[in-house]
Amino acid sequence: MKKTVFALLLLCAMVLAGAEYKLAFSSSKKDAIYNVGEDILLSAQLLKDGKAATGCLITYSLHREGQVISSGKHTVSETPLTVSTKLDKPGWTHIYCKSFDENGKVLRIKTVFRGKPIVRNLEGGIGAMVEPHKIDISIKEPVDFDAFWGNIKKSVLAHPLKVLEKVDVTPAKQKKNFSVYDVKVSCIGDQPVSGYLVIPKGGKDAKFPALVTFHGAGFRSSAMQFGYAGKGLIAFDVNAHGVPNGQAPAFYQNYRTQLNKKLGGRYNHSGKEDRDKYFYKNVYMRVIRALQYVKSLPEWDGKNLFIVGGSQGGAQAIVACALDHDVTMARALVPALCDHSGNLTGRQSGWPRVYSGVNGKPESEKALQTMAYYDNVFFARRIKCPLYTCTGFIDKVCSPTSVYAFYNNLPENIVKSMTITPTAPHTAGEKYFSNALDKYLKKIKKENKR
Repeated sequence: MKKTVFALLLLCAMVLAGAEYKLAFSSSKKDAIYNVGEDILLSAQLLKDGKAATGCLITYSLHREGQVISSGKHTVSETPLTVSTKLDKPGWTHIYCKSFDENGKVLRIKTVFRGKPIVRNLEGGIGAMVEPHKIDISIKEPVDFDAFWGNIKKSVLAHPLKVLEKVDVTPAKQKKNFSVYDVKVSCIGDQPVSGYLVIPKGGKDAKFPALVTFHGAGFRSSAMQFGYAGKGLIAFDVNAHGVPNGQAPAFYQNYRTQLNKKLGGRYNHSGKEDRDKYFYKNVYMRVIRALQYVKSLPEWDGKNLFIVGGSQGGAQAIVACALDHDVTMARALVPALCDHSGNLTGRQSGWPRVYSGVNGKPESEKALQTMAYYDNVFFARRIKCPLYTCTGFIDKVCSPTSVYAFYNNLPENIVKSMTITPTAPHTAGEKYFSNALDKYLKKIKKENKR
């Protein structure tokens, strides 16, 4: 079953001077999905207290597959800025706008980011996709893809499962309802699985479904997922690098700096010319181990396992589903590590864009071969559980074409959905997983009462 939904965004906040400015966007087709050769009209309007901010200025750039192909200025009037374009093959285009007041000063706004108030420039955009259902991988799947990952999984599962650390860190105000542990579990490689484990309190022999969350790019502590635990789930939040939890931000910044120094460059490019040395091999081994550990918990109900992740965490969620068919349902938000070879066909590859391509040829043939084993397009084909994903049409990090390349390779016979937001950058939301999860949990409770 396929589902696709969309949402438009109105960028709005209070300008420091007091007036309320908004950037509003629209497209000539409500869902911003077009056909090859069809005219695409993308519009922007700057509003001041609900009316056109006449005399102010919008600058814009028109992008095709992430590359700027034209730019210009628009003095705000009652008529919105409208940019026209078209594509001659399936792909992605978008406009990006910045706003200035009557004196040419950048408009700054107060808003909230990750729960904290910030001040930033008032800017944004809207994108469109052309026949996205036709976007596919541009290289052949490695003939030994299954053998490669099958052997890795076998090695991880055979490695002794040892809990290296399990410290009770339950906050005082949560002791009545949950037990929280800072956990480290042995794994192949130089780092353990590291995360916060939250277990709901129940009767002596209480059993619970479990949910594992994976992190996006960067270095940070795991989080205590009380939201999910409050639904009656064992919640295990795994940080991506096996680092200690609960440290100050400076610790993680220093860790990243030292790791990149040790690896001689960006960690996410390290080992890219050797499938056995690429950085994400160890990350994915920890994914396998994290699921193995959760399934070993005496509190787990033995059959219900959910996975959630975004960006780099979305990639881990996809790998979890592909390599462990005990997964019941998953949400992979704006997933990374998709369509590495997209740039060979003129598309923008997904993060972390490990190699460049010119005229259909990669800068490194070895990198091309290695990254085929780490492309979510191929993991997608091995997923058997319901999967919910999303993309934003101004996402320059995990390009919408790369997400569609992954989505289009999911099996036809699974429940799957794509939430699209034409005005969203790398913050696009997904609409269906939460409801599906709640329904599933109600079903579990009803079955347990029988």
